[in-house]
Amino acid sequence: MVEGGVGGLVLFGVAATATVVALTHGEELGSALEDGGRAARNFAVGIWAAVSDKQHEKVLNGLAANIETHLAWLGGSGPPGKDPNRWGDKWKKDIQKGLSEMRKRLDRLKSDSDREKWQKTIEQLEKRLQDAK
Repeated sequence: MVEGGVGGLVLFGVAATATVVALTHGEELGSALEDGGRAARNFAVGIWAAVSDKQHEKVLNGLAANIETHLAWLGGSGPPGKDPNRWGDKWKKDIQKGLSEMRKRLDRLKSDSDREKWQKTIEQLEKRLQDAK
């Protein structure tokens, strides 16, 4: 709640500052307000993209950890009482579902460097799955 209030104040401050700057340089009030609004919108989009990427990173990290666990189980260190020969097909399907979800999240990332990093991670996990078959 407080975080959202502070973010709103920051956004308002940016919009107000941008409008004042635009007023001092613009010829008309309409274009000055438009320029100020555009600057505030661009600032908000930048914040949204950073928060969005952070959330996608959390999900991607969780999916990768789950896939790592399943790959370890396929390697024979499965949960007690779970025979890899019996449960292996289910674990492989779980891994494929996780990889599919990771690919979907990959498309939503805004940062090219993050996208490249996760693309490499996905490729490595896919290779490990192929080697486990």
